[in-house]
Amino acid sequence: MKTTFKADKAIRIAMAENGMTGLQLSIETGIAMSQISQIRTGANPNPTVGTMRAMSNALKIPFNQLISYGEISDAQ
Repeated sequence: MKTTFKADKAIRIAMAENGMTGLQLSIETGIAMSQISQIRTGANPNPTVGTMRAMSNALKIPFNQLISYGEISDAQ
């Protein structure tokens, strides 16, 4: 079984659970709104670990929980 990671899925789920908008996440993290938008839409599929950590801190969820939201398993 292969597991892949989708940052867009992880961020969308975490933001929805926390009721946080892209603008609020941008303000909390200091990450440009355009970059957050690119991650949320999949235009930037590979954000840095530092970016993901900053978002998990702002969303007040553990880093490993944020990562687990984006894991997709493919049965092969």
